[in-house]
Amino acid sequence: MDTRFNVSSALELTPRRISAPAALLALTVIQTRAPKQREAVPAGMKGVFDDLTEEVGAAIGRLQASLDLQAAAEAPPVEEIELPAELLKLADEATLRDRRGMNNLLDVWTGGLASLLEGLVFQPGAKGEDARALMDAWFGDGRGFLNAPHATQWLEIDRRWGRLRPEDQARLQRLGLWEHAQTLVTLNGWFGQLLQITRDADAPAAVAPDADPLPDILRTLTRVLLFANLAWPGDAPEAVERRQRLAGPYLAEIQKVSAKYATNAKQRAQDDEP
Repeated sequence: MDTRFNVSSALELTPRRISAPAALLALTVIQTRAPKQREAVPAGMKGVFDDLTEEVGAAIGRLQASLDLQAAAEAPPVEEIELPAELLKLADEATLRDRRGMNNLLDVWTGGLASLLEGLVFQPGAKGEDARALMDAWFGDGRGFLNAPHATQWLEIDRRWGRLRPEDQARLQRLGLWEHAQTLVTLNGWFGQLLQITRDADAPAAVAPDADPLPDILRTLTRVLLFANLAWPGDAPEAVERRQRLAGPYLAEIQKVSAKYATNAKQRAQDDEP
């Protein structure tokens, strides 16, 4: 795992930088998992964990406000964005051009998928196993993300269905839910266009350094990583799993950045070859 954290001259573990949307995604996943994760926190550290969870929540609010301001400044008028024909088969134009309307529509489609899976979990054999695996992966932490602000909900839906693993694709196809999931992805893609936010977007460049919340937010994510190591030290599988559940969302985004840099470096090296 390529993370390469550094220590500053002041002996501070230097945060690895990721984009604002990626940080929001990581923070939201951490917050969603926190209630269940707290049960496993050692008794003497629960107060520290509660403070950290509160800090994560505040960071989400600050970053959400920053991204909303960015979207408001950069987004073209909604009425100027051309509506894809396939979307007009799913909802009327007024709903598709309204952010709140799209949020509600995604609630319906996401809740519908959860209900369909719930109806299949007690099926015998492979069908039941497939349904239980998908329910645990996507709704194991509940449906609270559907009550989140627009951009946070977009990120949560993208995290679950934007890049499906091959085995989950196969499960959906066996259960007859592939088209439902693809419709959800299509709707969320349009929602992202309305919000002018994408998972791979760069951090805002126009924000003044003294007004940019991202450096402090990245420090919060670093503290999450440190807490995970203090609360569950060692190489035991359970400790590793607990650390991964808490700090994994941040490290996963770091790995994406590292992979992108490695790919670009490899391409530059190939271009420089005689």
